[in-house]
Amino acid sequence: MVYEKIRICPDGAESAVLTCMRKDNTQGKPDAVRKAVIVCPGGGYEFCSSREAEPVAFQFLAMDCHAFVLEYSVAPAAFPTALRQLAAAVALLREKAGEWRIDPEGIYLCGFSAGGHLAASLGTFWPQEFVWKGIALQGDRVRPDGLILSYPVISSGEYGHQGSFEHLTGCKKEEAGTAWDALSLEKQAGPQVPPVFLWHTYTDGTV
Repeated sequence: MVYEKIRICPDGAESAVLTCMRKDNTQGKPDAVRKAVIVCPGGGYEFCSSREAEPVAFQFLAMDCHAFVLEYSVAPAAFPTALRQLAAAVALLREKAGEWRIDPEGIYLCGFSAGGHLAASLGTFWPQEFVWKGIALQGDRVRPDGLILSYPVISSGEYGHQGSFEHLTGCKKEEAGTAWDALSLEKQAGPQVPPVFLWHTYTDGTV
């Protein structure tokens, strides 16, 4: 396995760290081209949770996927910093698909809690120029092929996780104007969103 860390810095200031775990081809599978999963840990946009990072990646490695973990920028960095970092990570995997033996049409995001909001944000906003400008020549280069959303933050409404949106926007709801509504993803979903597997638990009283 190739293990390395790569800095992702689409805007020249805030940087993320992409931990890459790429499987070696074996004698039995010398020409294998694998799907890739980028894991986005949770943490309320305040930190990146280690328990939702490499332990998750190891499970995808066991399923014969290449696995990546994005340690993205959190507060005080505000929207769209982390979103553009994730877009740049997807673009990097597509750019390196041949060298890294990645299926360029098999790049998935797996996000937990606030990381689920981040993954779903790229799945929702990828066609918009502010996401991909300066990262890719076309928006579809940053489009994920599918989303695995694990107890994701989605709504900023009545049942939303308020702290995540405060950290993401840098302001409280009463100060945000329409900003929170614009990031409430159930209001933005449409045909641009790739296939989604979403799971939750009844006993989760946080998200």
